[in-house]
Amino acid sequence: RCKDYENRQEHVPDCVKLTPGKIEQLKWMPKECSYRRVADGRGLEEWHHLISGDRDLIHKLGHSIKGKTVDETEAHDDEWPHWIVDWEGNTP
Repeated sequence: RCKDYENRQEHVPDCVKLTPGKIEQLKWMPKECSYRRVADGRGLEEWHHLISGDRDLIHKLGHSIKGKTVDETEAHDDEWPHWIVDWEGNTP
């Protein structure tokens, strides 16, 4: 979750605004990404906060990537290959 959403592009100029309409351009997004699910007509999972009303449920059930990523400023160039994720079911 962006800490300064309104000014995010000042901090990260290439920040991508996610929408269901743009998801086809973002082949790297996982097939279970909520935006991809909505774009595909599959709807949201029952644990999604817009359905459950609980922002922590996704984490409690292990469906998030929380704690599994690093800020791009913290990964050195020689470490990048260690942080690449091959999301199951995505076209490379």
